[in-house]
Amino acid sequence: MTIHNPIDLNAVSHRIGVPELAPYAMLNEKQLAELLGVSVSLLQKQRVAGTGIRFYRLGRACRYRAADIIDAIEKATYVSTSQTSASENQNFCPNGKKTL
Repeated sequence: MTIHNPIDLNAVSHRIGVPELAPYAMLNEKQLAELLGVSVSLLQKQRVAGTGIRFYRLGRACRYRAADIIDAIEKATYVSTSQTSASENQNFCPNGKKTL
């Protein structure tokens, strides 16, 4: 059983200055950096390395779709610092015992 805290898109939209953030909304790198609390240069380095959030190139501009951002956050969620990967969450049980 996996525990997920759903992300309220409209609650975070005020933080990054987007009036309403629907799953198909596109954010620029500055908005995403502010949302995640990271630098723009980190996002740029991740794009070059192919390790960051999926992005879309519209002409020369890079944009991130809200649904892809949420997906990346959920995939990177851990319940313990001893986990080696976030995928171990699929066996997480609130009582502390792993299920089979």
